[in-house]
Amino acid sequence: FNSNKKRAGRHFVEWFLKKFNLSLRSPEDTSLARLMAFNRQSVNIFFNVLRDVREKHTFKANQIYNLDETGISTVATKNQKVITPKGKRRVIKISSAERGTTVTAVCCMNACGAFVPPFLIFPRVRMQPAFMNNTPSGFVGVAHESGWMTCENFVKYLEHFIQYARPSEHNHILLLMDNRSTHTTLEVVNLCRENHIT
Repeated sequence: FNSNKKRAGRHFVEWFLKKFNLSLRSPEDTSLARLMAFNRQSVNIFFNVLRDVREKHTFKANQIYNLDETGISTVATKNQKVITPKGKRRVIKISSAERGTTVTAVCCMNACGAFVPPFLIFPRVRMQPAFMNNTPSGFVGVAHESGWMTCENFVKYLEHFIQYARPSEHNHILLLMDNRSTHTTLEVVNLCRENHIT
């Protein structure tokens, strides 16, 4: 122990980690709302609905897509490492949603590994062509004051998705996504039905 700093020294910490089978890892940021929504009942409901849909339609791996949104912060953030038991697969830490300016990226991939080019939502009133400088071909960008997904932007995303996934009467698509209110409007449901997306 370091008597000047009044804290454990490096040798003690290394001994403690080894003796109690612990490791030093960086936690993942997880919002409290997401942590509360992830429970046995919600997971069972999801998998029961998924089973019913898969029994009704026979989707191949290239017809099953998973869609998710993520916020890309314009401010660099790095979590400090924490001590956890060895063998633990995930380490989480509840964090605030405020992380500076965030650009929303909508990403979608099928079970075979093919992906739809990302759809970016910039926190601006007007879209500037410069926002898309040096992006790979196929990327689409839109602007919204909040930088978050809206009902109108999700319809634009679905049109982008249809262009790349190419659903048809003979190629139905299963699109898995969360149940945010922006994803479940009447316009979205009608667009999916017209384009053979379940």
